[in-house]
Amino acid sequence: MKFSVIIACYNLGQLVCKAVESCLSQRNIDSNDYEILVINDGSTDDTLDYIEKYNCHYNLSVINKPNGGLSNTRNLGIKEAQGDYVMFLDGDDWYSLDALHTLEKYIGAYDVIAFPMYYYYTEDNCVTKLRNLSEGEYSIELFLHKTLGTKQFNIIPAQKKIYKRTFLLDNNISFMDGILHEDNPFFIDVMSACKNIYFLSTPLYYYRQNRDGSITSKCTIRNFNGVMAGIKHIEQTTLGGNRDVKFLNGNMLVFQVVGDYAAFDEKKMVYQTLRTWSCKCKMLRYFFTETFDFKHSIRLLLLIIDPKALKKILKIYAR
Repeated sequence: MKFSVIIACYNLGQLVCKAVESCLSQRNIDSNDYEILVINDGSTDDTLDYIEKYNCHYNLSVINKPNGGLSNTRNLGIKEAQGDYVMFLDGDDWYSLDALHTLEKYIGAYDVIAFPMYYYYTEDNCVTKLRNLSEGEYSIELFLHKTLGTKQFNIIPAQKKIYKRTFLLDNNISFMDGILHEDNPFFIDVMSACKNIYFLSTPLYYYRQNRDGSITSKCTIRNFNGVMAGIKHIEQTTLGGNRDVKFLNGNMLVFQVVGDYAAFDEKKMVYQTLRTWSCKCKMLRYFFTETFDFKHSIRLLLLIIDPKALKKILKIYAR
């Protein structure tokens, strides 16, 4: 079996149908060549009812589990998968109908194959955001420089790649459990273990934007704690000293100030953490990374001085 598609679902209701049907309707590939693992992460709505309607398809399995979060769900999918390559589909997104056929031509030689995604706002507003990255094989250092080093952090999401299953298992690569923004450390773990990567320039994934209730639509202390835990993990990897990875980490800290926290107490906790000496030392190390251009250097310098100063300046320029 060539592919295992892992669909993580939590309180999506009927939205999950589009994700599942995009997999069942894949063109120009035998259904024996791929499996679909639909994992319900303890939904409290009617998501499971919609999923179970597809149980009649022999290459589709429904797994129902207590709520454990996206990392826990994806990790279970990796464990249960039987395909040569695993791929992650969020339950409110979907694939192009030729996605597997397109990927089928490139599997075998690479542990990881990356591709762009469509950011879907409406039928009339569907865009890709990766730029100036040609199709082909890349060393990891060059790939990081061409993406992270050029502020293209949108290469990070796990859904934008397929992974050889034995590569993940042999290198003990999994998603950090219990945090948000789990894709950041997972991406760096993958890049740390990988020798090279193939970039396919064809967008294959539709990423739904601005959905009410999405875990990425809110800014809470969990977001901040997840980012900080991810940064700590990344610094401990073999790529922790890579200049483009430092650029990512520095920008992730800046993004925490840009975000609007609904609760005043949570915003206060974020500022208190960013003002600690240990955090300022970390940011100073990032500041002297040569990847930072003038604009990003100024942003990080303002953050080092005081997060409120950065917030005020950003509000002025946003007017």
